Amino acid sequence: MAVRGQGGRRAPPKRSDEDYEDEQLLLDLETELKQVQELKSLTQQHLHQVLQDQKQLEQQQRRQQREHDRQKTELQREQQEKEAQARAQEAKRRRENAIETKPMDDDLDAFLAEDGAYY
Repeated sequence: MAVRGQGGRRAPPKRSDEDYEDEQLLLDLETELKQVQELKSLTQQHLHQVLQDQKQLEQQQRRQQREHDRQKTELQREQQEKEAQARAQEAKRRRENAIETKPMDDDLDAFLAEDGAYY
């Protein structure tokens, strides 16, 4: 019976072509995994940026809508003021016209009454 020494080393087993192919495949997969992880990270960054841009655009749109609404309200208010001024001027003109024609109406009434008295 042969006794082996404790310090005896075994020679590493010979690697087959399949082992080399598996090792290379593993290295290729690790490289591909790193690329996929980098792409995932970039995609997440881009997605985050797109969401930020979308929020900013929505805020800008709301600001523009509020400004548009303010301008529209201001134009409506100005139009109402113009219409009110036009009505006030028309009422003033009618009052002035009524005041100017009142003495003539009184004179006409007196004339007609006097004229009617002769007949």
